[in-house]
Amino acid sequence: MKDNNSEIQLEELHDEVENDKLIDIHADQILWKIGQLENEIKELQGKKQDAVEFYDRRVKSVHKQIIYREQILNEYMKDYNADTDKKTANMPNGVLKLTTRTTRKFGEDSDLLKYSYSNNIPTKITEKPDKNAIIKYIKETGEVPNDYEENKETKFSYKTTNVIKPKIGEI
Repeated sequence: MKDNNSEIQLEELHDEVENDKLIDIHADQILWKIGQLENEIKELQGKKQDAVEFYDRRVKSVHKQIIYREQILNEYMKDYNADTDKKTANMPNGVLKLTTRTTRKFGEDSDLLKYSYSNNIPTKITEKPDKNAIIKYIKETGEVPNDYEENKETKFSYKTTNVIKPKIGEI
């Protein structure tokens, strides 16, 4: 069993850690392979994007057909409602309905508050803590509120040079 504090060795090195140069060469080979895989991902994403664009156009086309048919059904349902005074029509392949919904638009809050005050209508008061001010206070005094937590996380990252090499026959 390996000690947690011992040097972590990559499987690709196959225990060939006799000198630092050999380790550097293997690490560079791994970076080269990652670069190749990143290029493959970019190529696949390009193909994916082409396919997405094709299907997006197809979906739009089918959606236009649906909208056209919805307009026909809407007119049919308005006529049906005018003739029968019914708002629902059951069909073998579905149900057509006319629904009425009321939407309300209000003006500015300040105008509504004046209206509420003048007509004795209750109002709500919303109060929220200023978290930026609390952070500033913590930094200045060191005092923290209950249930306050602060977590710091360090992450490993890498970047490849990602030189794209031409494929055979593309030169």
